[in-house]
Amino acid sequence: MLFFINFVVCLIMIINNNSIDMKYLLNAVLIASFLLLSANFSNAQTKFLVSEYKNVSGSTAGEWFELLVIEDNVSIVGYYVRDNSGTGDWMGGIVFKDVPLWRNLRKGTSILINTRGFSAPDVDPSDGFIKVDAENPTYFEKRIENAI
Repeated sequence: MLFFINFVVCLIMIINNNSIDMKYLLNAVLIASFLLLSANFSNAQTKFLVSEYKNVSGSTAGEWFELLVIEDNVSIVGYYVRDNSGTGDWMGGIVFKDVPLWRNLRKGTSILINTRGFSAPDVDPSDGFIKVDAENPTYFEKRIENAI
């Protein structure tokens, strides 16, 4: 509220002086930007998060990450996940395909994604656990732009 009052006071000072004082104008623009950004972020909610991961130095074999759904009826269709190399360069990633598995996920569901290799998937979400390989074309679209 204080930011809004300060913004209005700055605008009144600009209008009353019939000239634009750059200090007041800059202050008003910064406050307006802050208000707009905070309004946009206040509506954003985290629906899932990375709860664990295993990184193997020098090799990608055995690497995995786990997502934890923290809100009910979450869809992760279209989300893009990627990694960076040991040197910090971005590598390609995966996009969650539009399949029933990734829609309407329940709160508390744990999703384990093996980054390399093929193992038997566990795609029954009713028990709150999903395990799938990132290279499984049924569930992921592979992205290789900016890949090493």
